[in-house]
Amino acid sequence: MALSINSNIKRKLGWMVATTFGGLLLLLIFFHHTFSDNLHREKRHQSKSLATASIGVINSFYSQFLAGALTEVDAKHLAQTALAQATYDQCGYFWIHDLQGNLVMHPMAPEHAGQPIEQWLNKEGVTLFKRFDDTAQQGGGWVEYQWPKPGEITKSPKLSYVALFEPWQWVVGTGIYLEDSHKEIERSFIRSLEVLAIVFGSIVIVSWILARRFTLQLEELAIRDPLTTLYTRRYLNETQDLFVRHDIRDKASHLYVIFLDIDYFKNINDRYGHLTGDAILSNIGHWIRQQTRADDLCVRYGGEEFLVMTLATSHADIINLTERIRHPTYSNTHPVLPKVTLSAGVAMRQPEEDFHSVLSRADQLLYKAKRQGRNCVVMDSI
Repeated sequence: MALSINSNIKRKLGWMVATTFGGLLLLLIFFHHTFSDNLHREKRHQSKSLATASIGVINSFYSQFLAGALTEVDAKHLAQTALAQATYDQCGYFWIHDLQGNLVMHPMAPEHAGQPIEQWLNKEGVTLFKRFDDTAQQGGGWVEYQWPKPGEITKSPKLSYVALFEPWQWVVGTGIYLEDSHKEIERSFIRSLEVLAIVFGSIVIVSWILARRFTLQLEELAIRDPLTTLYTRRYLNETQDLFVRHDIRDKASHLYVIFLDIDYFKNINDRYGHLTGDAILSNIGHWIRQQTRADDLCVRYGGEEFLVMTLATSHADIINLTERIRHPTYSNTHPVLPKVTLSAGVAMRQPEEDFHSVLSRADQLLYKAKRQGRNCVVMDSI
């Protein structure tokens, strides 16, 4: 029974841990998607805000030109220089071209500044910049395309926001490389997985500790008689084969079964009541535990019947043990409870004999003791 309880608890614990892990994983996936969406929105908003801010920078120099503080050439040059030096993140930069198809400023191609875009890019690139023009003239917006990162040749997916500065017919753009955004999401996901692993590991450890304690408590309740705190008959059924195997291996000792019964216990219950009867049972159970070894199996077999299974080297040792169990009960060292006596039958396991056969013989010897007048021990003849 203890083994089955332990197995059931482990199975339920496994389901609980698996369910918890599944829930945490689903929660992580949900937050991963939420984080991914939020990050994309944040990056889009960032590129728009930066493009809008760059228009503000250009406008400040344009205002100085209108005020006469700068010539138009100087104002344009200072605006280009300011944006050329304005970088962010690892690959973030600004570029400027005009609606006439000329490259005004691009950090990746400073040598082409002032030249027609078609001298710098192929037909596909020229078409892309026309998309920039159309989007900017419609009030600004995002354009998704392929473009190399600074210092690289291979193109990577990019999302840029373009805006138009009408006084100079400049199209200003800046954007994010989607690959960098994906890597940031992956790094965040990996960090979340690490946190999940720590949390899940902690849950498993705590659950195992609590389940272990709970299992031990349940096992103890399942295998112990609550009144006498001796082992139960079910536990005897689970452990009897262990004693038999030990008896087979150990040639120096023998397996003995001591069957005990309280004499006239029904009369005690009828005369003094069941509460007194329970107190007597509890007292005898306590005394049996005191007189036996830790390796002995002491069982409340049923009602007023008790069983002790032990390994000993001689009949004399078993007789002494049985009399120690019986004698204080007979002399009634407990002043409150009525006097009771015990009858006992003792059987030694024979070679090739199974436990049930030994138990049956001990039971027969117990009833023989009762027929002989009770308050005595009857043992196998050697």
